[in-house]
Amino acid sequence: MKIPRRKRQVTTITLDPEVLKKAKEHNLNISRLSEEALREMIKRIEREGETLGAPEIKKGGERVGVRTWGAIASVIVLVAVIGAWALWPTAPSTQPTGTATVSAVAASGTVFAAGTPPGTASGIENVYIMKSGLYTKTENLSGHENILGVITESGGSVDIPYDTPFDIVIAVKAGTDNMAYAVLENMEVELTVDGSFSLGPENCTDKNLFENSGYGTSDGWIRVNAVWDNNGSGYTLPAGGSISLDPIKLWCWG
Repeated sequence: MKIPRRKRQVTTITLDPEVLKKAKEHNLNISRLSEEALREMIKRIEREGETLGAPEIKKGGERVGVRTWGAIASVIVLVAVIGAWALWPTAPSTQPTGTATVSAVAASGTVFAAGTPPGTASGIENVYIMKSGLYTKTENLSGHENILGVITESGGSVDIPYDTPFDIVIAVKAGTDNMAYAVLENMEVELTVDGSFSLGPENCTDKNLFENSGYGTSDGWIRVNAVWDNNGSGYTLPAGGSISLDPIKLWCWG
């Protein structure tokens, strides 16, 4: 006796082409899943992929890839580093500003003439703070373009640029009111320096005649630049630094 076969009912399902395409990309079993189930599976797979994969950021309708994200991260790190430097406790709060100061005092008995002493009298004319090496030692430095400052009286002072090499030039006049003959060998300039650096007391070893009248006679005078230039290297002062040329002595004899 033959058992009659039951006829299978065939149902045709039409899937959304986009869903069908994505299902194939994810290797889903299309025959066993409904279209709605396929949609849910696709959504879940894509969500998990976004969570586990490299981050993507939407930017103006475009997706920014891994490399751009890395660049963004680098910028954030750089900004953080700069911010940390600004807050670093040892970072300087301000840059050095201001000037350095030089003052001068004539020794007791030494005339600070604030100019050229008259006739055959003797005395200190001026103290010049000169740009190191940028002048001629045997010339009258009054009004010179490379003067950083001039002190014209005992107890006077001048502000000069810091970290700028300078020479100390003491211009003096020595006359026969105070020495037998108007010659370099019969006069001396002595200097002591205290403050940011120290010198002496020491006699000048670089005396430069720049003007005279009756040189070598008993009725004349000589004008001399006594130079301290640190053996040609000049001196410098830091911002806020200071020195005092105290005392300055002019000796005349013979």
